[in-house]
Amino acid sequence: METKSPPHDAGTDARVGRVIPFCPRGTGTPIAAGLPKVYTLRVYLTRGPYGQESVGQEIYRTLQIRGDQSLEDLHYAIFCSFDRLEEQRYEYSFGKNPSVRSGPLYAGWPPLEDLGRLGRQKVRSARLCSIDSLGLGESQVFGYWFGTVGEWVHLVQVLAIEPAKPHEEYPLLLEKVGVAPVIDPSRKTEGTEAEEGQSLAQEVLCLLVGEFQSRWRREAENVPVGPSTRLASALARLPAPWLEGIRQRLRAKKLATRKESVQELARRLSNDALLRQIWQALPVPSREMLAWILTEQGGWVTVQKLSRRYGVDRDISWWWNDGQEPVTPLGLLRLHGLVYVGRAEIRGRRCRIAAVPADLRTRLRRIVAEGENESETGGHRPGGAAGPVQDSQAKTKRGASAGRGAGRPVPPDPWQGIDTLPLGSFLSVCPLRPDTEGLYARMLGRIRRNPKAFPKIHLQQFLDRMIRCGSPWTRLAAYKLGFSLYGRRFAEPARRDEAGIVRKWVRNLLDDRQEDLF
Repeated sequence: METKSPPHDAGTDARVGRVIPFCPRGTGTPIAAGLPKVYTLRVYLTRGPYGQESVGQEIYRTLQIRGDQSLEDLHYAIFCSFDRLEEQRYEYSFGKNPSVRSGPLYAGWPPLEDLGRLGRQKVRSARLCSIDSLGLGESQVFGYWFGTVGEWVHLVQVLAIEPAKPHEEYPLLLEKVGVAPVIDPSRKTEGTEAEEGQSLAQEVLCLLVGEFQSRWRREAENVPVGPSTRLASALARLPAPWLEGIRQRLRAKKLATRKESVQELARRLSNDALLRQIWQALPVPSREMLAWILTEQGGWVTVQKLSRRYGVDRDISWWWNDGQEPVTPLGLLRLHGLVYVGRAEIRGRRCRIAAVPADLRTRLRRIVAEGENESETGGHRPGGAAGPVQDSQAKTKRGASAGRGAGRPVPPDPWQGIDTLPLGSFLSVCPLRPDTEGLYARMLGRIRRNPKAFPKIHLQQFLDRMIRCGSPWTRLAAYKLGFSLYGRRFAEPARRDEAGIVRKWVRNLLDDRQEDLF
């Protein structure tokens, strides 16, 4: 096949070598110091409803994407690199023959497929699948399909896998060869009615699948769950996909019967070491929610009250056992078997509650208290992912050091570098994520002590990022600091915040009531 270079056109070459500005759901943000893998991919357009002028051309795009980004991010990168305008369905295939749909399939969730096919072949969620999780190797090729009215077929080849550059943003468009073709009008009219009818039928089926999924969730959350529910009883009432999803997340044995699986999960979740590992791996918003339920609400709370404080839970996942795992703070607590949602009668009224099993509350309160003590003494780890063995070793070393007096040096503070790092450099290398909120809290403390030491533009960027991306407590801290620096106008947007604690603070503040800002 003859290779033709694209014509030199500022419009088509403007984005080469720059970050691809795809849909806001993507994650084109600066990476942290961990430096994940970067995959260099070449996307060949091999078949589609284009005219004769594109026949014989070699048309491809070369992209770079981080391993922790998803197949959905890759879809939007390809979408923009080929200058497409209309969003349509898409699908990936990772079978032995990349030119046909075989092997593991990934699509936007719910997939736009017929119900019969959903029954025969599993279609996983592209949004929830990271590039790293696919286990790709150099020179590997997989398929990508795009379109409903006229289908575009692509082959994606892995050219290289290497560490990411520290200050680069991804996805990145490296090369454009061949002009992106448009749909040939003659081909578009051939069979258009049948194709559009098929597309409409697929969209209707997609809505039906989503409606069935919502109905299943409502039924699952309508089972009785009392304020004093026990762990084994709560597990036994879960639907099969959720029970299997919890088993996979906890890496428990797969047993023959449902009763045996419930007993095994109850046994594992009664282990203090495992509960401590789960607590350390949870993101900060989930930790805050669990600590609030345990320490301030006695182990259970109505869903209405929980929504007023932390915002409405938008989780719609159902197939926990097949990649469609929850990602919200409450959803993650449920996925780890720590919180259960169901129907209860409270003071003569039926309502939905979220409850921690009664036989886990004492253990979890102790673990939460240990975590708070570590934070107060400076022992909190920004990643929060160390295991109980490391914790016990650290406690042993501290105890031995205290017993021998001050003869041994004190271990260095893992956050010590934050106290000397310029704010601009901090913003460029540290995105705000659940595992880095502790770093942002530390930096906020520095700013609060001496705000004049930081450039105004960096302060505004810092506060803007905390308000846009942080948990309710992080947003509240940012609003308070912004109010102290810029006055009442900065706090006005907090009236529309989804978290009740933020709205309550600004309501009291702007109603001229006295409140301790810090």
